[in-house]
Amino acid sequence: MITAADLAAWLNVSHLNFELTYSEEETALMEQVCEAATRWIEARVDAQFLLHEDISFARLLYASRLWNRRNMPDAAIIGDGFVSGVRKDGDVEALIAPYRKVRFA
Repeated sequence: MITAADLAAWLNVSHLNFELTYSEEETALMEQVCEAATRWIEARVDAQFLLHEDISFARLLYASRLWNRRNMPDAAIIGDGFVSGVRKDGDVEALIAPYRKVRFA
């Protein structure tokens, strides 16, 4: 399992780009990292308070965006870079929709 330190280090040296093609190993690692990022965000972000002092926060949001895009291909990409949308089964994705005012670093 990826630790918080591994996650921060990997995100700090990686540029996630939807246009690139990744190997199966890279894709598997990215998915693991993005799932961990999503859990990290869910555990640490409060609707009334964002952890702006955390240097990896913006990168974690970006990783969450990638994870959501892979798992929700019908989701809409909001102009400021956040993901929101409705899956074909009707579930509303709202994990990061409340945080649209935060910009990626």
